[in-house]
Amino acid sequence: MRKSVLDQFDLRYDENMDPAEDYDFWIRIARYGKLANIGERLLLYRIHYKQESFVKKELQDLKSEQCQLKGLQQVNSIIERKNFSYNPNESDTLNDIINQLLRVQSEWEELSNRNKLVKYYDIVLFKNYTRLKAANIIRSYFLSRENKNYKTATIFLWRGTSFFKYFNKKEIIKIALSGLYNSFKSFLVK
Repeated sequence: MRKSVLDQFDLRYDENMDPAEDYDFWIRIARYGKLANIGERLLLYRIHYKQESFVKKELQDLKSEQCQLKGLQQVNSIIERKNFSYNPNESDTLNDIINQLLRVQSEWEELSNRNKLVKYYDIVLFKNYTRLKAANIIRSYFLSRENKNYKTATIFLWRGTSFFKYFNKKEIIKIALSGLYNSFKSFLVK
């Protein structure tokens, strides 16, 4: 990069973003030029348990999330992190779950569409990125070990057919069979 660009826009590391100051720096630099990830290894990196990525992992994850949100806000300045995730509550009804996951899917699709207009990120790469993020959230609901309500998941999967695209046949069969098994199990216990 040219130092003149850094000077012109007063771009410096933000010490408040430690230990994710590199990530923050790149997000801010991206406003003023094109960045690329070179798919070739240019150095060897020694990994050990005393480096910051191990010692400050939780703080680094938190700061990285803040950086990701800054990056997404380049496409749509009014977005918030909560719009793009779903953390189910035990009190959520089937309709709550359906609506929340459809909302998440819609928010990621809308962000992709917004990027087509503002052209902040490469359109194809960003579309793939947003699809992957939505897919990961939806898949984690259905395939999570914490999701013990497979009956609800099965019903939801059939009602929310737009989610089929996120699963392979084996996974759909697993969810359906688990749903049937748990339905029979709860019926027999009563």
